[in-house]
Amino acid sequence: MPRRLDPDTIKKLEQRKAKADRDLRHALAILSKREHAIDTRRKIISGALCETHALANQRSEFAAVYVRLLKEYARPEDRWLFGDTFRALLPSAEADPLLAEGEAARAAADKARAEKRAGKRKGGDPLAEAAE
Repeated sequence: MPRRLDPDTIKKLEQRKAKADRDLRHALAILSKREHAIDTRRKIISGALCETHALANQRSEFAAVYVRLLKEYARPEDRWLFGDTFRALLPSAEADPLLAEGEAARAAADKARAEKRAGKRKGGDPLAEAAE
């Protein structure tokens, strides 16, 4: 025999559905966070492996490709993170200007972030104010 469909029954079913939806979203968030952590760990290990191999084999083709990839893909403001690597794998005439350019980019990025934070604290929109 079919269930009685009164307003209380409907309300209880809606509440059970809402709880099931919350539980599903929570489980999916946990799974996503776990997968992200695994991916991050894999990238850290592979990066450490590449850097260790390049530094141990400084005259190898691998080291040349590694430093070229760092120069090409590392954002200028992040190059300071690879200062020791650039100094070890590049002649100082090439490494020093590269790192100086990176420091200038880092200072500019830090200044932009500070200005953005200051604009948020004031409640103004710096982009809208700059356009005026």
